[in-house]
Amino acid sequence: LNLILLSYFLAGLVFFIISIQIFRTKYGIKFRLNNFTSFSKIILTSSLPLALILLFNLVYFREDTFILSFLKSNQDVGTYGFSYKFFEFLIAVPAFFSNSIYPLLLAKERNSEDINSDIKVYSLILLLLSFIFLALVFLFSPFIAYFKQGFEASILPLKILSLSLPFFFLTSILQWMFIIKNKKKILLIIYLVSMLINILLNIIFIPKFQAVGASITVLITNFLLLALGLFWVPKIINYHPQAILK
Repeated sequence: LNLILLSYFLAGLVFFIISIQIFRTKYGIKFRLNNFTSFSKIILTSSLPLALILLFNLVYFREDTFILSFLKSNQDVGTYGFSYKFFEFLIAVPAFFSNSIYPLLLAKERNSEDINSDIKVYSLILLLLSFIFLALVFLFSPFIAYFKQGFEASILPLKILSLSLPFFFLTSILQWMFIIKNKKKILLIIYLVSMLINILLNIIFIPKFQAVGASITVLITNFLLLALGLFWVPKIINYHPQAILK
């Protein structure tokens, strides 16, 4: 285990060194300490809301496993962890997709008609992908039982987790709209509320339903996260979510 953890550190260190070298060679960037203090204050102040959003998001995605480990057996943790690994792979898709289209949306930020049209197209693409992945999970999840004896307990949690894919896929593009419109504080409140509710629901559901309870909590919280985001969208960016259906 220690060697596995060390490999993450060494890989990150190598990535950092190579990235710095590429920037210096290709773009001629020189690293100086001129006005470092004043510049750092500006950067830290402007990025703090986004950093807190990422922190709340991290807690939201990890605290269920911690609560499960305190309240239930290692077998329950393993059951949920195995199903969640499949879920993590699926939710990486909208994250990469949304990150890649963020510069495109940012370039059209001043033209509300163009950006609304793009949001509609991207939202439909993500929604379609989410239903495709959802169908694949329900179709192939029974084969988990053939991996190893005892893994069949992960099938139901995985199915429940996958039901939240449409919510998660749409939220992934929605959060960038808040950032583009410089409404990070509202997004921060949304993620804080979702995180606190997620913790509360896990404390309620996990003692009674184990891994299934943690999965149900993810489903409810992802729906809440999307609902809160859609509630604020028309108020801040002059874009009505129902336009997607027209």
